Amino acid sequence: MLLFATTLLPYVIRMSGVVYLACALVLGGIFIAYALRIYLGYSDAIAQKTFRYSIAYLAFLFAALLVDHYL
Repeated sequence: MLLFATTLLPYVIRMSGVVYLACALVLGGIFIAYALRIYLGYSDAIAQKTFRYSIAYLAFLFAALLVDHYL
C-alpha cells in the first residue's frame, strides 16, 4: 500500500499530470492484486509472476512519466 501511495506523489506535488495519474492507478491496482494473491495463497508461481510484473511496473511508471511530460 505504501508503494501505491508513493507512486501517486508525483501527481500530488504537481510534477506530473492526469496521464501519469491514470497509469499509476491502473498499474498500482494490478500490483495490489498480485500482492493480495501472494498474501492469500502463496505459491512460487505467483511469486515469480509478481516479481516479473514488478520489473515491468517500474518501467511502465517511468514511461508514463515521460509521456506525461511531453504531452
